[in-house]
Amino acid sequence: MIPLLLKGSKPAAKGGLELLSLTGKLCRGPMKITIDYLLKLWGAQMPDYEADVETIIDNFHTNLKELEANPLNNDRTRKLLGKARKGFIFYEMMYNSKSRFIPNLLSRKADDNFKIIRAIKAEYKKQLKARKP
Repeated sequence: MIPLLLKGSKPAAKGGLELLSLTGKLCRGPMKITIDYLLKLWGAQMPDYEADVETIIDNFHTNLKELEANPLNNDRTRKLLGKARKGFIFYEMMYNSKSRFIPNLLSRKADDNFKIIRAIKAEYKKQLKARKP
């Protein structure tokens, strides 16, 4: 019922809040892929694993593209967004690989991504704060 009520509605967040929300979504994608991958590796039954991961990958690229087009970007945010894009290639490679990845490596990559996205978010907050009268 709730999806029907929300169908066609726009996000309540405006301007800067929507921007900061997108950075949060970028952060969650790699974490979710890591968790799902580890659960699958440990034998958990995940019938929709492939579809879920493909959705996460598509959403990551969509959100990243939207952030890259943001007028608040500066040299630092562009560089960090590029690092986030390059870092996410690891998850796409992991998903498509036939070999297993070491859980410690997955955790470290998720942490690295988290730090990059937090730096982007902090930069956007600075930009938004500077714009306020």
